[in-house]
Amino acid sequence: MFANQENRQASYALTNKGNKMIARIAIASVLVAASISASVAQTKIVVASTRSMGSAGLLIADEKGYYKQMGLDVQLVGIQSAANIMAPLATGEVHIVEGGMSVGFFNGLEQKLPFIMIYDLVSTPLGHKFIVRNELKGKVNKLSDLRGMRVGINSQTSVTAYELGKSLEAVGMTIKDVDTRILGFPQAGPAMVNGAIDAALIVQPWAATLQLDNIGFELADPDDFVKPSPISLGGGYVNTEWAAKNKPALRDFMTATMRAIREYCVAYHGGANRADVVASASRAKIGTPENIEKFQWPGRNLSGEVNMPSILDMQEWFHAQGFTKQKFPASLIYTNEYVVAANEKLGPMPALNPDSKLKGCR
Repeated sequence: MFANQENRQASYALTNKGNKMIARIAIASVLVAASISASVAQTKIVVASTRSMGSAGLLIADEKGYYKQMGLDVQLVGIQSAANIMAPLATGEVHIVEGGMSVGFFNGLEQKLPFIMIYDLVSTPLGHKFIVRNELKGKVNKLSDLRGMRVGINSQTSVTAYELGKSLEAVGMTIKDVDTRILGFPQAGPAMVNGAIDAALIVQPWAATLQLDNIGFELADPDDFVKPSPISLGGGYVNTEWAAKNKPALRDFMTATMRAIREYCVAYHGGANRADVVASASRAKIGTPENIEKFQWPGRNLSGEVNMPSILDMQEWFHAQGFTKQKFPASLIYTNEYVVAANEKLGPMPALNPDSKLKGCR
């Protein structure tokens, strides 16, 4: 299905091994720090997430002290991909993980590992883009022109693979019609410069950076091709064994997180707090204020609810590719118990800028 698949799978396995080792070292450091501060907070929660605007809710809540106000000591662990952290989530080394949907999640359910999705992370518009290297301007004008070309994605078992496959299917092709190359988002630029790839399906801020640096141009947006929509890219996943023993703390965590997500969505639509949110994101090292304003912010559901038809379609697509053996009902994949409780506690949704024409975050 994928060119040079055996070599890439071997490389992917080694990368995963390294990522898991780094993640476990980071987690161990956080747990030691958490034990030292035991007297400061009532409940310690270890949360792993990528450092991006998709996780701005976590970063805002942490920086503004919303978790501490709820009596929580939330320890944030930075990761490159949720796929590399599902094992520590299952063992309870990490309590909550934020990240994109992947084959690893469904395979974990097949192994009866104790985790479930509890809130939406990013949903249409995603801000993901098909970027083509500048040398191909005039030669590649539409998605179908990618036939036979080298297209970079971050994993053959991640949500970007699903987006690529579904987008190609919308124009009469399949993922087999392109030569997929597995590489991290930061490596897409150098790979285009040296001609190793012709295009990439890439997330923000790298999609904007490639264009600002005059390395590539935008060909298409998967949001325009992938159905059902809105696409629920992924979410927050919790260890269910830990959750069963710490329901009040998890409800408080969700309340603080949803408070920050509401602020993000108000800023997303150009609200009065936008500069404040940009500053928080910059201090969290997502990017400079100037760059954060330049790239497209990902949408999300203001209520925190996941679009289950989208998640179930991902499950169906991964299964059709032979990556999973079993399919699961929605009740084993997601529960809205915690976002519902959080929204009830927070009260009415905030007013959004009525002049905003942006989709998402509603």
